[in-house]
Amino acid sequence: MEQGQEPQNETEEKLQCDIRIEESGPWKKKIAVTIPRQEIDKTLDNQYAELVRTAEVPGFRKGRAPRRLS
Repeated sequence: MEQGQEPQNETEEKLQCDIRIEESGPWKKKIAVTIPRQEIDKTLDNQYAELVRTAEVPGFRKGRAPRRLS
């Protein structure tokens, strides 16, 4: 591995998305990326599940706070 490179995580999932590239002039391009809402929700739920285990909220035991308070 070269200096300055980060190790690649082989288990990381890639989001399914639609990418469109349009010409917008001689030196410009317009890029549109569309990600389905289900993909965003799934990734957000995974991140919250990871956060909830370590969240410390006053008045609740560690990892036991309701999601809306974390």
